[in-house]
Amino acid sequence: MKALIAVCCTSLFIGCATKPEIQTHDQSRVMDGIVLEKRTNVKSFRSWNAPSNPYYILDMGYAIHTCVDGDKKWQEAQHRSITLRPSDRVSTADLQNLKGQRVSLRGHHVEGTPYQPSGDIESHPVVPVHETDENGNIKVVGSRPANRGSGFVVTQIIKREK
Repeated sequence: MKALIAVCCTSLFIGCATKPEIQTHDQSRVMDGIVLEKRTNVKSFRSWNAPSNPYYILDMGYAIHTCVDGDKKWQEAQHRSITLRPSDRVSTADLQNLKGQRVSLRGHHVEGTPYQPSGDIESHPVVPVHETDENGNIKVVGSRPANRGSGFVVTQIIKREK
């Protein structure tokens, strides 16, 4: 019997218009936000995926999305944050020194690699596997282990604001 924890929920917003606020520069991106310190003593996807203890996230605040479904129109707020991963140029200690500061960081996103459980009874996050039928409807047909090692690899600290 496998003990699986489903921590990844998916939802489909029909007609949601999102405007990304991430600037792209060649293969890297610049992201703005506040660096927060987190601990791995909470059982969550984020702590399971953490590169260290403590680990750091970039809190980018809330984004408002306008969604349309037929005649219905509404707005939804979505909190945006991402796990920061150290690189050859920016260490975990450098991220620690940014704790609580509003910063601009340059780097790139990594998807991580599919996790391979070490045994049948190991607890780990799973993500849904989707299929689209001939009518274009999306349905969940199963699950697979989540990717591990995902996040934003920081390659440069561009600016610091106190």
